[in-house]
Amino acid sequence: MFVSLKECIDFSKLTHDEIVAIAEHEHVPQIVAAQIGCMLQQTKPGKCLLKHYMLEHIKKHGKELAQLSREHHTALILTSRIKAAELNEDSLTELLVKLPITFDSELEPHFRDEEATLLPMLKAIGETKLVERTFDEHETMRKLISRVRAGDIDSLYRFGELLEAHVHFEEHELFAAAESRLTQEELAIVESETHNRSADPHHRTTKH
Repeated sequence: MFVSLKECIDFSKLTHDEIVAIAEHEHVPQIVAAQIGCMLQQTKPGKCLLKHYMLEHIKKHGKELAQLSREHHTALILTSRIKAAELNEDSLTELLVKLPITFDSELEPHFRDEEATLLPMLKAIGETKLVERTFDEHETMRKLISRVRAGDIDSLYRFGELLEAHVHFEEHELFAAAESRLTQEELAIVESETHNRSADPHHRTTKH
């Protein structure tokens, strides 16, 4: 019986970017990468190797966006946990509690960094559609998290799906536009603000 790539990905609970990272590193088709990913998930060394593949995958961006890109890897791990929780009621209950906490401590600061520095810079050079999509998806995820806080399981799944798609969009479209169109001085400001926030969680990004 023929099994599609989508069915393999759904079964493996891997994100699309994880599949791509494995395929790039192993030089195999994505459907084979999905099978490799399933095996990697079964052991602690395998999970470490998968993390290494993802870090190599996101290193394609310059140092100015490296911190934001590393945070995307953390987000993708979260989306994998949400997928896996569908088959485990205890994990699902735990995620309903922990996801809002993770959002507040890790994702919301990431969103604010982009909204205060990167997005205004891109808007100023005419990348309006990319900027509007980023803002819209940030706001949608904030609304979904509010529902997750109230125990809405459907919103938990929708959040995971949107977060995965959002990371893919930022890595391949938003960040690509930033690196090709912003000046080195502008990218250095983004890097500085992101570094300040990661070094000091209480740091508040200043709008430029």
